[in-house]
Amino acid sequence: MEAANGVDFAVAINQRLLPETKRVTVDLQALEFISLGATREFLRLARSLKAGQRRIDFLNGGEAVRRVLDQAGLDDFFHFDPPFSHAGRYTDDSP
Repeated sequence: MEAANGVDFAVAINQRLLPETKRVTVDLQALEFISLGATREFLRLARSLKAGQRRIDFLNGGEAVRRVLDQAGLDDFFHFDPPFSHAGRYTDDSP
């Protein structure tokens, strides 16, 4: 995902939000690449959602995409499922 696509994505999300929507979940499964600009757009989207008292969560995502988002610090502020360890692998919280 390039920055321009990130802008389009954020605009599309905001256009589709219903007043009662309190959580937005983004499935990263089909995303193979994310640029720094697109990561910035995710942060802008999250800021606008927070202003509306909404939250954003992320699901899935390939290792390369998750590594970029982890390095940008998004995992410190947003919920990711499954979690991504700082060692660069998915964590397994199962017993």
